[in-house]
Amino acid sequence: MRVALVQVPRRDKDRFVPVGLLSLATSLKRHGHDPIIIDFNIPFQDHRLSAEFFKETASSIFQHSPDLVGFSAMYSTLPATLLVAEEYRNMAPSVPIVMGGPEVSFEEVDLLRSFGQVDMVARGEAEVTLLEVLEALEKGRPLSRVLGITYREGTNITRNPDRPVIRDLDDLPYLDYSLLPHRTRYDRARVEAGRGCPMHCKFCSTSTMWKKQFRIKSPDRIVGELRNAWTHVHKNGGAPIALVHDHLLFSPTAVQDFLSLMKNEEVPWMCYARLDALSDDMIRSLGEAGCQGVCIGVESGSPEVLKALGKNVPLRELPRVLEMLSRFEIIATLSFMIGLPNETTSQIDDTLLLALRSKLVNYPGQVQIFTFTVLKGSTLYDAQRSQFVHGRFGPLNDAITMLHEAEVDLVRRYPHVFPSYYQPIDAIIDPRLLQRISILYNFLADFFPLSTLLLVEERGGSPLEVGSDIISFFDEEDVEWVRFAPGEYYLRHYLNPLERFIRCCGNDVVRNVFLHEKYLNECCSDVASEPSAGKEMPMEHCPKMVLGVKVKTFGYDVGAAYDVLREGDSKDIEERECYVAYVPGRVGRAISLSVLSYHLLSYCNGERSMRGIVDLCTEEEERRGSTGDIIRQRLEFMCEQGIIR
Repeated sequence: MRVALVQVPRRDKDRFVPVGLLSLATSLKRHGHDPIIIDFNIPFQDHRLSAEFFKETASSIFQHSPDLVGFSAMYSTLPATLLVAEEYRNMAPSVPIVMGGPEVSFEEVDLLRSFGQVDMVARGEAEVTLLEVLEALEKGRPLSRVLGITYREGTNITRNPDRPVIRDLDDLPYLDYSLLPHRTRYDRARVEAGRGCPMHCKFCSTSTMWKKQFRIKSPDRIVGELRNAWTHVHKNGGAPIALVHDHLLFSPTAVQDFLSLMKNEEVPWMCYARLDALSDDMIRSLGEAGCQGVCIGVESGSPEVLKALGKNVPLRELPRVLEMLSRFEIIATLSFMIGLPNETTSQIDDTLLLALRSKLVNYPGQVQIFTFTVLKGSTLYDAQRSQFVHGRFGPLNDAITMLHEAEVDLVRRYPHVFPSYYQPIDAIIDPRLLQRISILYNFLADFFPLSTLLLVEERGGSPLEVGSDIISFFDEEDVEWVRFAPGEYYLRHYLNPLERFIRCCGNDVVRNVFLHEKYLNECCSDVASEPSAGKEMPMEHCPKMVLGVKVKTFGYDVGAAYDVLREGDSKDIEERECYVAYVPGRVGRAISLSVLSYHLLSYCNGERSMRGIVDLCTEEEERRGSTGDIIRQRLEFMCEQGIIR
């Protein structure tokens, strides 16, 4: 049978390989079916749905003449998915429409009762389930024998028993990347390392989704899948391949075999981990195995909030973990949530402060701050369902601001189907303000953590209050509030209004540190700086500033700001002339210069040889107590740091 597997746009700029659909398609092909993956994230570029989108998308599916259409849905894509399915139902009334994914695997009976365009929901894992559905349809057998589905029979809704999870994930075939029609246009590859999570955080639905079954693929299989993804997708460019598993490092002994195998590979990869799994030994093993990034769900800066969420991770260990990751050049991505039910303003301040301070330890890392989204299947939703189903429709969730009016109408009419788009009844903070705070602090924590911490300290110590002031300033200047994927889009969009705010409202120290961070961020680019000549640079070589290096003078010791702020006392930032070199690269670097180094750079014009610079400076510098050896050492240091070549 010809099966169209469809994903509607997620509305973000990253183009992720749809691993779930590709796994289904690979299994279908293996058993003789004809799967077609239709991922609308690839052609969808403007990130705004038009009135014609739903019908045009349905027409695109219709042109493939499928025997069955399967939609994958998350909470953020469910409204658009249902509207596309409705349009497709009008075009092809007799073609079965199946939905799957975490958002429809719970309370799916309500979904089927509310939306007649959906014939069936495949709950949980669907590789085996979908094959049995196709076999039943092909041979005219009753669907009552297929485990793991909820389906429509006339006016009745039937829910079959759950399907046992796949015990050995190695039994699934390797992903067939030839099934991706736009394979060369994906820039983010993912590899599924396992399924399920042994933890039971109250805000998460993963444990329930996978029936509380924790499974991980064999080390050989994970390495093989990484190679497969590297060969077919990652060589297009993009970030390291993400190993998808909620708790890959749960068993240190189990993961060590995988890490040992990866020591011999040259595949760039990253993973997800809990804070309490990142011991020094584990981080060292990750670094030796070529891991380039670790995503850590910190969630909150308040121990009380974490306890209420059932996520008792030791926040006191975060600085150690971040410092150790930096030592092995592993970039940390930290994820936080604000706007949780019953969360106080002081607890939100704790979270924002922790997000800012984390960047002082692992500056190249990224910080992600989201407004809380309730998920079906989570313990928190089950315990407080009425808070959301009967709550107030509003912009607490970031995705809601991007909905088309047709989606908004759908969400308003069926709140029990779309609880993720509703705010709790007893929300403490105005949802619109909270949403903008999350967007603003994504930007501030990633690009200007030092300046923001100084500003917060200067203005009374509350990030929420400082954020409110900045938001009011931005609103007066008609700044559009947009959440971007991490990267330079944030900087382009928000830099100029923030600079005007700092000039208007910051003191001299804040303004100096802000300019320091601005120059550092401007040095970040996708093109690495020219390589330095290293210690073996011949003495007759003529040193020259590397292309793109900036050297700036400040009235305060901004180079010491990181260490000072770690100790929590900005009064120690001295008012004295300070020299800093900014070296371009994928991650820009700031290097403090001594007076001598700053002086020497004026001679590095590409014409004077290193020996000539030493001869020229020796007499003058000897009067200052320096020698030719010291001058050579300074030049070599600047060469090693990429300042000169």
